[in-house]
Amino acid sequence: MDIENLKRQYVEDKSEKEYIENVKRTAMVLLKQLINLDKEIWEECSNICHIYIANIKKEFCNYFIKNGFEIRQGTEIIAKYECLEIKLLKLAEDSKYEAKYILTIGGDKEFYIKLRPSNKYKRMISWNYPLFNNDEANISRENGNKAIADCNDLEKLKKASEFFKKKIEEFNEILSDINSFRYIYTEYEKDKTTDDKVEFDTFEELFRSL
Repeated sequence: MDIENLKRQYVEDKSEKEYIENVKRTAMVLLKQLINLDKEIWEECSNICHIYIANIKKEFCNYFIKNGFEIRQGTEIIAKYECLEIKLLKLAEDSKYEAKYILTIGGDKEFYIKLRPSNKYKRMISWNYPLFNNDEANISRENGNKAIADCNDLEKLKKASEFFKKKIEEFNEILSDINSFRYIYTEYEKDKTTDDKVEFDTFEELFRSL
């Protein structure tokens, strides 16, 4: 056994392990930043959603008033023209980031309406990085750090860090111009989990499409 080769091998192994540990620490720091930004963005979404909830009431009232309807407001908003009643009822909240309504026309037609972030922005703010071949969704800092700590594949660690960096940049861009964040109206089917791809900027646009 060559003693010099043996020494060199152990030094190289130690250096590689130290390098991998540094890459892991970097990935953990980036993951923490990303999760904090993710929380901040969804808090902003909640605030924006409340603004749009107030707006849909105004849009509903303004649209039907200009078309000759009388408005009554209570638990539900009712637009009445002679014997025709059109009602808008907000459903119980199941999300801080979306609002759902039933629009009833004449007592026999029902449409389900959702107020939510546009598909474009939902794609931008959604992230689910499959950490090192597991199926973990909605990564938390705790399980993300564990997956990083358990991984010794340098390429996978580097790819994870690059993904975290990219999403951090995207989230910072969104937060720097949060006023451009778009909520839209869409019709949806009851009990259907996927979003309708047809989006409308105003209540009037949606109503005309029904």
